Amino acid sequence: MNLSPEEQRAALAALRWAWDKLPQGLGLPAFRLAERIEREGFGIGAHVFRLELPFQGDALALARPVHRERAKLRKQLGVKRLPAGMGPPLVERPYAPTMNEYANLRTFEKDKLRKAIDGVIFGLKARWPAWNMGVRAVGVLRGAGKKQRAGVDLVGGRRRVAVVTRFSSQPVDEISVDILGGKMLIDRLVAAHVLRGDDAEWLARVPRWKLAAPEEGRVVVDVHEIEPLTVPEGTP
Repeated sequence: MNLSPEEQRAALAALRWAWDKLPQGLGLPAFRLAERIEREGFGIGAHVFRLELPFQGDALALARPVHRERAKLRKQLGVKRLPAGMGPPLVERPYAPTMNEYANLRTFEKDKLRKAIDGVIFGLKARWPAWNMGVRAVGVLRGAGKKQRAGVDLVGGRRRVAVVTRFSSQPVDEISVDILGGKMLIDRLVAAHVLRGDDAEWLARVPRWKLAAPEEGRVVVDVHEIEPLTVPEGTP
């Protein structure tokens, strides 16, 4: 259900208020909709993690002076590759790619970006002590006989909410986590065990867009615990 908790509460409250005022034939569909909202709805609880990354263009702009300086040194030395330790070090600038940007990356570029984002997440865990969603690794044996191998299964964990917000100077055509640039960030949060999974069983998604100045574009993923959806009694 692609509704924010606020929209879910509003819809459920409106259905309850208008229950006996609906035209004939709409009562059963309205009842089923209310049941679905109560079953699938969720509230946003404790804030347990935040991942914030710039857009691709901004990240590349930050790295460009280093690349120019290294290219200048290579030209002065007449070499194609600088010796180890010479020149300003190359620093991977992680960013939040859109679906099209990710699709256009070469395999080694995707690997480098994953590792860079993983490094950011690892560094943030000390700042967010409640990041772990309760999963634990259990050793298992797979296969039989000579083909038997040791493996690891993940056990436990709990469902969480990911609020993905894109801050940009231009609105987006569609408000969804993937379109906003949150897909790869969600994938890496799953790999880091901040999230148990990226399907509806383990993750509720809340996509948002907010206006920002051109130089302040970014994608922010706020991870929260899930709370039951509540609508105050007597809400009109």
